[in-house]
Amino acid sequence: MTSTFENGEGDKLDYVTLFQTLDNIQILLPELGNRYALQAYFYFHEIQFLLDQRTNAEDMSPDGVLPFIRHGNDIISGYSKIIEYVNDKNNIVYNTQSRLDMAALMTLVDEVVIKSELYYTWLCKDIYEQFTKSHFSNGKPWPLSLFLCWSKKWDVASVSAHCFDTQL
Repeated sequence: MTSTFENGEGDKLDYVTLFQTLDNIQILLPELGNRYALQAYFYFHEIQFLLDQRTNAEDMSPDGVLPFIRHGNDIISGYSKIIEYVNDKNNIVYNTQSRLDMAALMTLVDEVVIKSELYYTWLCKDIYEQFTKSHFSNGKPWPLSLFLCWSKKWDVASVSAHCFDTQL
């Protein structure tokens, strides 16, 4: 099942490598949702992909956002940027109404769903202690794992403080 899309300059997007953290050991809810959405998008546009799971995927990402893809020498991270890249490479054009609808839906998902997932994954004490802490620190040495967990939790709390009634 190989397909090739070409834009006006002859660039092809027929195969990408999708990077993420380890399934069932490290992956967290927001990343898992983005990965499934990207997989569906790739299947829809008949783009082959290799799912590459790494313990240090977040460190490999250019801006720390997961999942990310590699296509040739290009590395693109974050769901929206990946969709935009695929659309540009494959010369996928939507009409104005479809583009507006997609932008509204993506804004809703980014502002409500993703932030809620991050809040519950990192700031809900029970979920953090039972799941997030062990999954995020898996594969990292002891003192570093504690610091990275604390740092990520602080980052999420600072972003979520204006959205939810959160004390820093």
